[in-house]
Amino acid sequence: MAGTSAFMGSKDRDVWLDFVRALAISSVVLCHMSSFYADTIKVPKNGIYGAFGIGGYGVDLFFVLSGWLLGGILLEEIRETGTLDLVNFYRKRWLRTLPCYYAVLIATLLQRAFSGKFNAVDLTYAGFLQTYTFSSLPFLSISWSLCVEEHFYLIIAPGLLLLRRSRASIGIMLLVLITVPFAFRAFGIFLNTAQTHVRLDQCGFGVLLAFLKSLNTEAFCGWVAKLKWLVLLAIATLGLMFYGRYTGGGISFEREWITPIAGIFVVQSVNPLSSGIDRVCRSGLIQYLASRSYCIYFCHVEALHLVKRLGWTDIIPSVIVFLAVCLLLSEALHSIVERPCMAFRRRSNFQANTTQ
Repeated sequence: MAGTSAFMGSKDRDVWLDFVRALAISSVVLCHMSSFYADTIKVPKNGIYGAFGIGGYGVDLFFVLSGWLLGGILLEEIRETGTLDLVNFYRKRWLRTLPCYYAVLIATLLQRAFSGKFNAVDLTYAGFLQTYTFSSLPFLSISWSLCVEEHFYLIIAPGLLLLRRSRASIGIMLLVLITVPFAFRAFGIFLNTAQTHVRLDQCGFGVLLAFLKSLNTEAFCGWVAKLKWLVLLAIATLGLMFYGRYTGGGISFEREWITPIAGIFVVQSVNPLSSGIDRVCRSGLIQYLASRSYCIYFCHVEALHLVKRLGWTDIIPSVIVFLAVCLLLSEALHSIVERPCMAFRRRSNFQANTTQ
């Protein structure tokens, strides 16, 4: 079941990738929450608060997952039709990503206007240019990852369309997408490390994995099954990272380790799950976090800001308030914006298919 819907080819959800989504969003929230409380109670950035900072790599996991899924969808369309419908691709992508983003952005800009903080340059957020406008984002700080995703969409689909007749050319393009950002980071060619040209490699790596699967699906799945022990190695490496941050020592090149670790987790979707893991992945909590992950990502930082404005320093009651506000805002965003837009996308996709 897990492998059949890895690229959204089944009406059933890929529950393993739901688990990966839930893991990623939980890690990000825990990272930001621990950082917030470390600042609030003025503790050193090592120890347990510093260790949970590793959860920030949940965003990197999202990047690899995005490349894996979208790469699979696009490569499958090329295999079946010989081309790509870019209009349909962007319609579906933008109905998925833009409504929630613009809903939150408009609310934030209105708040800044009422408080006298609005500047014309803030409008660069509307075009996903903020990471190239500001060295440090003055508001909606988590939006940097949306910039990377949107820029990735603008590159990968036309690139695959242009090079669709040559597997070698596609492979070269993907290697460039992976190696060039690494080189930019190595030589310090960036204004900030959130800029797309230094973060695109993880999306590219996800597409590369999907490309390798498309070359020989049976062989790819066989190798994934034989190398399942790599999951244990990935978990052990994460444990070392956690311990390194706990002690204040850390390990070198963390981000470079995270990319293959994320890939190891993501590709497990090609093979069937054991009954125990399948039950965990289908549990109500995992499914809820996976289905609300996009909205939680937008809302959790705002919930932390509210706790800060309340001036609470007692951890347990403020955590309860934070989680309650975060889930309330996320559910509102999901119900008012995300779910209607996704329903419209499904209806319009059906109508488009019936006219062909």
